[in-house]
Amino acid sequence: MKGEGVRPESVSVKDLAEFMELWEGAIKSTAKANGVMLPMTEGEPVISLVSVDVGSNKLTMYAARTFLPVVWMISSAIASNDILTLPREAREKLHKVCLLAQKREWEIELSKDGELFPTSLITKMNAIPKPGEEVVHGFTTLIGKCERIGGALPRAEIRGADGVLVYIDISKEMAELLAPRIYKEVSIDGEASWDAETWKIVKFRALKLNNYEPTDAAEAFEALTEAVRGDWDSVNVPEYMAEIRGSDDR
Repeated sequence: MKGEGVRPESVSVKDLAEFMELWEGAIKSTAKANGVMLPMTEGEPVISLVSVDVGSNKLTMYAARTFLPVVWMISSAIASNDILTLPREAREKLHKVCLLAQKREWEIELSKDGELFPTSLITKMNAIPKPGEEVVHGFTTLIGKCERIGGALPRAEIRGADGVLVYIDISKEMAELLAPRIYKEVSIDGEASWDAETWKIVKFRALKLNNYEPTDAAEAFEALTEAVRGDWDSVNVPEYMAEIRGSDDR
């Protein structure tokens, strides 16, 4: 732990115990999710505090050898900002560690002396989000029925094929273009944010309304068949597929 006044004589037993309990909980839940057997004896610690130098801000903890790969996994996930590789319960514990650190103005560094180990930091600038608040950003195309347009800050409601309603941010120009398409199926390119666990769209900013007309699947296959009619007549399909695969099977 680092920070203003972070010394054994200035950190309360309550805060220290809470930190140790949360950290041990994160290790246990990660171990369980990865098939690592937990201690059989009730009350047997997974980690324990073995040394605190007077006047220092360094805690030395002992973890059973079985759990060292788990500690490595957690520290690596934090260091690489890949926290979603950890189970939800572990992320909940680590988020609470982060809240405690922010409240007490601590910086928490996880490291292991003398061995190759991913050093990780929990700070205000490297906060661990609450599970359910992690999002992934990217560009995609949203296709669905336009059910509503309007608002002082223009928005539209698009219902996808799965029945889920998505609220999207649009410009006034986009609203005017969408107006004739109300209650019809539309295709919109835009920037989306997805919930990293459920992969549901939580935010969508429309960028372009596509020239799109829904087509029956059977009609689409008929059109495709017509488009390539005759193109495959002179092709030996088994030989062609074997050539693509790099196989000698003909």
